[in-house]
Amino acid sequence: MTAKQIPILHLQQLANAFLKHRWHWAIPTLTLTIVATIYAFTKSDQWEASQALIVRDEVNHSQQTQGRFLGTEDRKHAQETIAELARSEKVVHNALQKMGPPVSYSRPKNWPTRDDVDQARQAIKLVPPGGAEFGTTEVFYLYSSADTQSRTTELITFLLEGIEE
Repeated sequence: MTAKQIPILHLQQLANAFLKHRWHWAIPTLTLTIVATIYAFTKSDQWEASQALIVRDEVNHSQQTQGRFLGTEDRKHAQETIAELARSEKVVHNALQKMGPPVSYSRPKNWPTRDDVDQARQAIKLVPPGGAEFGTTEVFYLYSSADTQSRTTELITFLLEGIEE
């Protein structure tokens, strides 16, 4: 059996092929560069903030449980209740009202509109740590996102105030 000979490309041959077919690599490169540049200049920044929350059963505790839930179902129910409160229309509306409209808002007197509240509600997430399920741990995180860092942290602060009320 004879061994196949593998053709050896010299650097000159590679450069010639590269130049001969320059439009095959130049057009996609330029197109993607232009698209990436347009995207970079037009996309709006989104900031995300999180706050860890610990849920304790301070109402029904005894000396033995010391604020711990008796079962995962009780803890899960309490966490789901907090999640619903954090995303409730009233709590989000009040938080947005306390924050005030963004600088670029066109009608500050109408702040917050129903659309503003709906957008803020979609930006709020409650997530247990490490992908766990609600109820398996006392800790979970409240996430929020907005167009500036200060508005994101303000939203979390005012949401927590609304939940505590």
